[in-house]
Amino acid sequence: MAPKKNRSVFKGPRQRRGRAPSKHKQNDLKSMRAKKGDLFRDMVASNPDRMSYVDREYIYREVNHAYVAAYQCSRIDIVGRHVADIMGKETFEKTIKPHFDACLAGERVRYRDWFDFGTLGRRYVDVIYNPSRDAAGKINGVLVTARDFTEARLSELALQEARSRLELIFATIEDVIWITDWSEKKVLFVSAAYERIWGHPIQELYENGESWLKAVHPDDYARVRKAFIGIGEGRNFDEDYRIVRPDGTIRWIHDRGHATCDPQNRTVQIAGIAEDITSQKHFEEVLSKERQRLNAFLNNSAVVGWMKDAEGRYVFLSKNYETRFQACFEEWCGRTDFDVWPREIADQFRRNDLIVLQSQRPIECIEKAIDPDGRASWWLISKFPFEDQDGLRYVGGLGVDITERILADEERQKFEFLAENSQDFIGICDLNLVPFYVNAAGLRLVGLDSLQTAPQVRVPDFFFPEDRPFILSEFLPRVERDDHGEVEIRFRHFQSGESIWVLYNVFKLRNKEGVTTGWATVSRNITEQKRAEEAKRQLEETISHTQKLDAIGRLAAGMAHDFNSMLMVIRGNVDIIRLHLFSTRKRDDRLLGEAIERVTDAVDHGKLLLDKLLTYGRVRSPNRTHININAVVADTMRLVNPLLGGRIFVEEHLQGDLELCEGDGSQLQQVVLNLVMNARDAMPTGGTLTIVTENADISENYAAARAEDRPGKHVVLTVSDTGIGMDAETQKHLFEPFFSTKPVNKGTGLGLSIVHAVIMQAGGHITVQSEPGKGATFRVFLPAVLNR
Repeated sequence: MAPKKNRSVFKGPRQRRGRAPSKHKQNDLKSMRAKKGDLFRDMVASNPDRMSYVDREYIYREVNHAYVAAYQCSRIDIVGRHVADIMGKETFEKTIKPHFDACLAGERVRYRDWFDFGTLGRRYVDVIYNPSRDAAGKINGVLVTARDFTEARLSELALQEARSRLELIFATIEDVIWITDWSEKKVLFVSAAYERIWGHPIQELYENGESWLKAVHPDDYARVRKAFIGIGEGRNFDEDYRIVRPDGTIRWIHDRGHATCDPQNRTVQIAGIAEDITSQKHFEEVLSKERQRLNAFLNNSAVVGWMKDAEGRYVFLSKNYETRFQACFEEWCGRTDFDVWPREIADQFRRNDLIVLQSQRPIECIEKAIDPDGRASWWLISKFPFEDQDGLRYVGGLGVDITERILADEERQKFEFLAENSQDFIGICDLNLVPFYVNAAGLRLVGLDSLQTAPQVRVPDFFFPEDRPFILSEFLPRVERDDHGEVEIRFRHFQSGESIWVLYNVFKLRNKEGVTTGWATVSRNITEQKRAEEAKRQLEETISHTQKLDAIGRLAAGMAHDFNSMLMVIRGNVDIIRLHLFSTRKRDDRLLGEAIERVTDAVDHGKLLLDKLLTYGRVRSPNRTHININAVVADTMRLVNPLLGGRIFVEEHLQGDLELCEGDGSQLQQVVLNLVMNARDAMPTGGTLTIVTENADISENYAAARAEDRPGKHVVLTVSDTGIGMDAETQKHLFEPFFSTKPVNKGTGLGLSIVHAVIMQAGGHITVQSEPGKGATFRVFLPAVLNR
């Protein structure tokens, strides 16, 4: 059984005890009762409340017109039917039946709930159940009275929702809402913002209605208290004042209060709102300073400022406006453009002013003016609308003289026409080497669509990495010193990476004060010219080198054959002499032995010379196999280490996964031996000998820039020392036969020439880098064997 809802118990009146009335009186009583019954039925039928009578079996026995109307049916559709049929089984079981049963038990029941009434929809009803008793006082049914409270309930719910929203607003609103009972000097309500702004608990204010005054700044206290007391005399309260929070910080408050009076015009209550305007006060202070700065700006800068009303009359001129146009505000005030400017100038001024006034939007335009000397000047103008506190409309204007810019633009257009039609690379950059202009021919040359599509590009990016140090550290400083510079160098194509030879012509840009503002270049593509020159040089060098090597080769071959024959004769005669001497009894064994040793040494020396000549003349064919340079270096160093002495420190950096190369093992060992021994001789007082092996991949572009390089994978052997070094002239002849820097009888002059010949036979090349006093570095490039 559902819980009881707002039940009230009512017990019927007690029946009076006494003698039975007489028969005459009984007839009168019946007649009176009949009349009363008719009257009662009429009252029930016309009652606007929904009334019904239900027996103990929950069957409708009677309903009034209001009840029938609620279901929009006839009386016979309800009377005689079960309550569950009309109200619904679920509603009957959960809501109606528990109350009915309580009423049938003798209670008077009253409750309110929502019910569905067919076409009327869901309604909120106040229901009263009264027990109905027969003449014997026995309960035989229930009299039901139902009053529709839907609108009242909806209003009540709306009021509750409004109160909830109001409480939420008061809890979250930034300002302090307050209500005070004036006669009791008591605070009736204050919103939560009070604690946030004043920094004091609300309860303190409820206990003492004037405690908020204690926080008022001493300089404002007397004024605020006097104004607040004045509310009792019918005056409104509207004050700006400061408060001091418990933490010592000061905040500005704008407080407004309105009094509610009784019929005798006595103040009863005061309601108000207090707003924290600290930020606004700070803004006003900043704004005041900004106004001062603005006036200083307008009166002390190149910007001219003015103001006109809606009819075009001048109401303000800045000081520099007066100075520039020799105008006097006292004379111009109240006058229009047509009073002070030529007609053509005044027309354009007024036309732009009207655009601003009609659109109520700022515009930016260029206007022409006439200087006092009669020359035309051009101004970049910003015009804007505004209204004053009285609603009067004005047009304000600020102008910047751009006459020089206009003239410069004309010159720039001429330059751009010439630059865009030039076939040379023309570019301009700032002092940070960021290009801001490159003509169309220049963009095509280096493979760029535009500078906007490559915003991070700087001038060094136009060059190859190995050339950038020269540009930044040597060339541009030279241009800075001499105002101009020219050099042949390579540009890098941004898309393909290919090299582009240009005659790089650079000069400084200066402003009218002579200060450098950037760099400009007019560079000509000389790639084809350089290729032709390089091809010619390579051809000449190749012919010269071939002729030289051919002649030396024939000489070496001829000498080798003759020398070999001579050695055979010498060696044969030495053997005969040795046999003859040993067979003679009278001899000096010591002298003969020394002579024979000298002859043998000479023969061996000649044989060594012969091998060198044969190698250089390419008469002997090398025994070519796949070689690991690391193994050659290791074998050579085991032989050479005893000859280096204690004053030379050796560093080896051999790459572990070194590629193989193709060549003659003994000849490559001779290459390493020659380079190491030359390094030793270059460090007579000691030093560091460094040997490095590594893999290298030479690109097509890199190889194209150097005649001796070949593209592809290489094995690189580097031998460097910290010795005496060589000058440029010595390096030119370093690999020529019979050229030697060593003293007489200290070398044959064939060592490095043979090294060069062996490397060339192996398909590689050798480079040298040296400066006097800075040692030397030899790098041997040998083609790698890709398929091991």
